[in-house]
Amino acid sequence: MKTYIFYTKEGKTQDNFGKDIENCQILGWSRGEMPQKAFKNLMKENKYLEETGFDEIMCQELVGDKVSYFSLKT
Repeated sequence: MKTYIFYTKEGKTQDNFGKDIENCQILGWSRGEMPQKAFKNLMKENKYLEETGFDEIMCQELVGDKVSYFSLKT
């Protein structure tokens, strides 16, 4: 089974100083054989997403579980 990340360009976020930042909103991760099945699983597991007002949702398959961390302050 494949893992997918789901995100949108809709919505707003702010940095730590309250300044608006243009970026993507991560909606979640889900597993499925195909993106459509993973999306159905995402929605089943996160019912609150139906109430967010997001419409244009994108997904990408993740090729691994390794996570790298970085800091802008070091």
